[in-house]
Amino acid sequence: EEVAGEVTSADNQTTVLVQRLEAPIQVLILEGKPYWDSKFLSRNLGSDPVVALSSITRLGPERFLQRHLYQPGRQSDDDSSTSSDDWGIQTALESPLERMELLEDYRLVILGRDAESFLTPEAIENLRQWIARSGGCLLCARGAPSDQIASKLATILPVRWSASERARFRTRLSQYGVDAAVFDSLLSEGSDPLATLPSLASDAVPVPRSGLPQVLIQSVVDSTGTSIPVVTYQPYGSGQTIVVEGAGMWRWAFLPPEHANKDEIYPT
Repeated sequence: EEVAGEVTSADNQTTVLVQRLEAPIQVLILEGKPYWDSKFLSRNLGSDPVVALSSITRLGPERFLQRHLYQPGRQSDDDSSTSSDDWGIQTALESPLERMELLEDYRLVILGRDAESFLTPEAIENLRQWIARSGGCLLCARGAPSDQIASKLATILPVRWSASERARFRTRLSQYGVDAAVFDSLLSEGSDPLATLPSLASDAVPVPRSGLPQVLIQSVVDSTGTSIPVVTYQPYGSGQTIVVEGAGMWRWAFLPPEHANKDEIYPT
């Protein structure tokens, strides 16, 4: 609606693209070891009514934990309400990345740390085709999934990494992140709620690649006047790739009482 004194109302409307979902979004998490970060990420994704979550965690050389989470109240094929967490221990890895017909069931693949066992040459090529042609989304949840894999995925990821000593940093929305309105639900009275949250840790310095990458969240500027990208994405074919930098985000789910009003930040 117009407000008093507006010169023109031509910019008071916009076009919004809405994706109509006919089935839950299939999400796959692949972790090389059990981590607190992946545990809390799985808990939040598994509680989302539009997400059907599967995860595979490598526990040892021949032990893999496979889980399928079903949201309470979601309607199953027999039209009855279900609430379950199906899991099992497998002695041989059966990764959906190895078969394109299985991979195409998913909309989002999340890679954790130490993911070498999942990313064979065939799996990497399948991922590349799945993103570019099927519109899939690949998310590296805590920076580089491994040093070796980062180089093999270099052409499709929005950042590259250089070795560094372990460092801790806090985060803030970039100007692009504010303009993109992705995190509008986090903003209150123009303030940035991320800067006061517990710090994250990283063993490498990410640098955005030239071209299309966009930084949505970055670290708070340090004493040298520099910052690093924390959440970066880029389109790749008909899909996209995203990198979330830093370990320790699970601490955001345990906020002290004085920050209780920010409880919604972690799941968002």
